[in-house]
Amino acid sequence: MTRRWDFISAHRADFGVKRLCRMLQVSRSGFYRHLASAESRAAGRRDDEELVAEIREIHSSHKGTYGVRRVHAELRGFGHTVNRKRVERLMRLNGLEGRHLRRRKRTRSRTGSRRPPRTSSTL
Repeated sequence: MTRRWDFISAHRADFGVKRLCRMLQVSRSGFYRHLASAESRAAGRRDDEELVAEIREIHSSHKGTYGVRRVHAELRGFGHTVNRKRVERLMRLNGLEGRHLRRRKRTRSRTGSRRPPRTSSTL
């Protein structure tokens, strides 16, 4: 949707907002709401960048072993009020993940064979 708003912003002097919104099938009020919220979106991005810097610091100080839950707990310990899902999203977008120390559970036998298929006589 932001591409539409950017297109309208770029061409509004030439064609007018009303005509562009009608052609792109978006509401004018939506466009003006987008313009009004630009500052808050930029502030949110700045806050995310600052938070990512702290997440990277916590993650690297624990040698990359801390995952979302532990990083979130550390941030809460430092006095930040931040949602765990936000920490998860920022870590995922920046390629940060904790170590998985548990081994995967095997579901097949050692030989790798499967059960024989059922036939009508075994049903």
